[in-house]
Amino acid sequence: MFQSFCTFVRPFKQRQEHFFVFIMKKVIHILLFFMLLIMIAVSIFPVFLPKNIEINVSEKFENPVSEVFNEFNNLQNLSVWGAWLAQDSIDRQINFFAPYKGQSASLMWNNKKDENQGKGEYKILKSVLNKYIQLQIIFLKKNIICAENIHFSFAEKQTQVDIHFKTSDFDYFNRIFAYFYAPKLQEDLQLSLKKLDQKLNGGKNLKKMPTYGEVDYFDFGGAQLLAVRNETSSNSDAVHKASLASFKEVMAYLVDSLRYSPVDIKNPTAYFVKYDTVIHSAVFYAGFPVKNMEILPQKKFEVVSIPAGQAIYTPIDGNYTNIINSRYILDQYSKEHGITQTKDFWEEYSDYPDRKETEITGKAFYLISN
Repeated sequence: MFQSFCTFVRPFKQRQEHFFVFIMKKVIHILLFFMLLIMIAVSIFPVFLPKNIEINVSEKFENPVSEVFNEFNNLQNLSVWGAWLAQDSIDRQINFFAPYKGQSASLMWNNKKDENQGKGEYKILKSVLNKYIQLQIIFLKKNIICAENIHFSFAEKQTQVDIHFKTSDFDYFNRIFAYFYAPKLQEDLQLSLKKLDQKLNGGKNLKKMPTYGEVDYFDFGGAQLLAVRNETSSNSDAVHKASLASFKEVMAYLVDSLRYSPVDIKNPTAYFVKYDTVIHSAVFYAGFPVKNMEILPQKKFEVVSIPAGQAIYTPIDGNYTNIINSRYILDQYSKEHGITQTKDFWEEYSDYPDRKETEITGKAFYLISN
């Protein structure tokens, strides 16, 4: 009887084993089928994906167009807030290459923390003042070349920035990476513009102001001066002596005759009509800014208007003997960058000291026509 039982059980076990092998083969076949489908899908999927990444972002700023333009045109400014640059300084290194602003300006970055950003290069290929900038961005580790076209427009006291970002074509299978990474790129660009807005309006202390020898742009709203006309030689002693006398006379007239408070009289200004070092001649108005001057001044004084417009400016730092150097700095900058100056040049001082050896601080301006 035992033998007959064993004879019954043995075929049963064999049938179980055969069934298990059959099921496993089916599972493996199904898995292989799905793997084959996935491989086919992965192979075919890039066909339906774009060959490159193309992004458009826009932002409006409550700032003059010259301020916003300078943040893009000056790579030292851009490094404070720009996409792929404004990272933790411990993990990110930036090397600048002269010139730092305008066409041909460039920098290289190395982000040790983010492999996707890795090493890269920014370069300004074209710069049209307050209108357009073309950037080239290269991600060296990914061997991706990007073009960034930035357009600026100003209307209703707002500056609009429109950015068109486009990468070079990706390899066939890298299109999948590009497809999933594109939203992150767009987020980075949009976030960088938000950082710029915060820098311009919420964090003005972060803005890199030009130092002595540097030039920046400015949307000048125009001004009126109550001033005295002076005709002197271009010698710094003669200009200083005439300017100081004029400032004192205008100050006394504003306080004694027009009842201005001395604390409201600020920024003595010299507006040059002529400054010729060849024939050693200078014609300029020296006085103080005033608003809505309705009372006609005495014959000795004049109300002079400085027209509104786009201007370039540079800091003044030194004593009276070398403050005219600021004019030469602006002249040289204009020549190097193809800027056309108008005849309107003026210097605005924080104060104008009595003593010749005392340092003078302020800004020198030139209106420009392009």
